[in-house]
Amino acid sequence: MKLHRVVTTWTGLSALLLAGTARAAPVGTAFTYQGNLEDADGPVTNTSPGCDFEFRLWDDPAAGTQIGVTQAKTGVSVDGGVFTMLLDFGANAINGQPRWLGIEVCCPSGCMPETLDPRVELTPTPYSIRAGEGVGGPNALNVTPSGDVGIGTTSPAARLDVGGTTRTTTLEITGVSSLGPLAGWGYNAYGQATVPTGTFAVLAAGDMHTLAIRSDGTLAGWGKNEFGQANVPPGSFIAIGAGSGAYHSLAIRSDGTLLAWGNNDSGQTNVPAGTFRAVAGGVYHSLAIRSDGTLAGWGGNLDGQINVPTGTFSTVAAGRIHSLGIRIDGTLAGWGSNSDGQINVPAGTFTAVSAGGFHSLAIRSDGTLVGWGRNEFGQTNVPAGAFTAASAGGNFSLAVRSDGTLVAWGDNPNGQLDVPPGTFSVVRAGGFHCLAIQSEPTPGFSLLLGSDSAAKPGSNTWTIYSDRRLKKNIEPLSGALERLLQLHGVTFQWLDPASQGGITGTQMGLIADEVSRAFPQWVGRDAKGYQTLTVGGFEALTAEALRELRAEKECEVEELRSEIEELKELVKALAAQNGGGR
Repeated sequence: MKLHRVVTTWTGLSALLLAGTARAAPVGTAFTYQGNLEDADGPVTNTSPGCDFEFRLWDDPAAGTQIGVTQAKTGVSVDGGVFTMLLDFGANAINGQPRWLGIEVCCPSGCMPETLDPRVELTPTPYSIRAGEGVGGPNALNVTPSGDVGIGTTSPAARLDVGGTTRTTTLEITGVSSLGPLAGWGYNAYGQATVPTGTFAVLAAGDMHTLAIRSDGTLAGWGKNEFGQANVPPGSFIAIGAGSGAYHSLAIRSDGTLLAWGNNDSGQTNVPAGTFRAVAGGVYHSLAIRSDGTLAGWGGNLDGQINVPTGTFSTVAAGRIHSLGIRIDGTLAGWGSNSDGQINVPAGTFTAVSAGGFHSLAIRSDGTLVGWGRNEFGQTNVPAGAFTAASAGGNFSLAVRSDGTLVAWGDNPNGQLDVPPGTFSVVRAGGFHCLAIQSEPTPGFSLLLGSDSAAKPGSNTWTIYSDRRLKKNIEPLSGALERLLQLHGVTFQWLDPASQGGITGTQMGLIADEVSRAFPQWVGRDAKGYQTLTVGGFEALTAEALRELRAEKECEVEELRSEIEELKELVKALAAQNGGGR
């Protein structure tokens, strides 16, 4: 048989997949693959009976592990070398990591298959599947458990971390802040529900102690402390976890390193090396998500609660002796004890998950809530509606509705269901106590960047660094007034309003050609050579121009005073010559 080779092209779904949130239903995980099949005589043509193909997805260009299921295509028509087909390796196959296609071809159909070499590397078009889902891929929207949002980066290092070049017509930031004072209620024998003052961003509740990250990144700890679990270390932190029974604590520093302290009778504080982005603590075990999205588990393992599954995850939760995680495709995984069905995870995609004593809660992608596991107190009888946060306690459950109000259900011996009024952004249930971060809805927009405007309610300035210690070669401005007076305000209309965001009518402004003579540093050029204007330091120029104007006026006033005094003296002299008369 003749040796074949495939020249690969990708076609198909990019535009549709990138529509993301605009579509009514997911487009799935299939993508279009197009290749050009050639042999020693050139492009193959075989319309009948066609050719047979088998496609396998690999994590290495030569060896490695097969990912997903084998795709077999028989009787494929090849015309002028070109063939096209739809491939689907499953929901978890394309996750942002490098992938290669291994191809076997038999042409004509029914012959001995031939393995083509080398494997074909997947290129960006199929990876747009990840972007369309909105999670996980290198160009996708990624949200960490601590609330950091990344666009174009899988490891956001700030509240909003945008990688690459971004363009948008309008960006609006509004709604409820995740920072605020704390509320605490329920069992309080050790002060675990007596909240400190200040503003907080992240919470973790153990059976009898509580941890929180302040808005400045420092830790606070309170409640039962027989193993030192509330003795928090110094530094800046992004994520925390509190053991749900055997009293240990976990925290991730801003640099991704992991710390643990408190009870260690099962090795639950013997943290692994590496960098991490999320952490959770059970009774005798601990879990964490590494920076690459893989899971780590350590500590007690009587029921397999640290036998973490493979794959990449966005969220992890630890119950007393069971574990849960959300994969980057939104599906749930459960492992460990299943005495009450607490790891029998439901199908679907989810945005949040919580593990209680022997029950579990999760929020679906549409905001609805689901509960499973032990239900002797009704702790899995979830209410209807849309929710933004949920937390499973010992034998009770808490959740934050989409309007910010709290709801609780299940066992109530210590008043843990007696939720306070108000609006909240974060909630955590301990063994018998509860914590929540208070918040107030923000009316209107907090930040709006549009095609023709920028709005920042409460302030008309942008914050910049201006400390003298950060500057050098500081010199006073001179000639500010004269330079400003070289500028002329004009009215104008755009020749092509569509190219300027649809702005029509008469506008006011400056002409860059003229500005460049007085302030060349304000003027730039785009890729087509058109001049742009970025005004910088105008407030400093204005201050100095006013100072110069004042100096000129003071000089003029002083001259007038001198002239007046001279006139007074002249009048006196004339009066004396006239015999002192007037």
